[in-house]
Amino acid sequence: MPQRRVITGRSQEPRQRFAEEVRRLRVAKGVSLRQVGERLGWDWSLFGKLEKGETLGSPELVQALDTYYETPGLLLALWELAAGDRTQFRER
Repeated sequence: MPQRRVITGRSQEPRQRFAEEVRRLRVAKGVSLRQVGERLGWDWSLFGKLEKGETLGSPELVQALDTYYETPGLLLALWELAAGDRTQFRER
């Protein structure tokens, strides 16, 4: 099967793409990890782990991020793809 054509330069691996999008949205909004944590009521270090691809978090967390970044369903859809991708690292 031919490789997918890369247009955006972003990762084609679901888990890495999810992490990249979470970071991209935060940077575009101009907020720190701590500010996101304070706003959403989760420990800020969790968001750092999301952005590094160390964890996927929970669906509830991702829905909160979708609401915060005003991206209805986008992050949750990427999360579902990432959670279903068994070729990448496993959740700890």
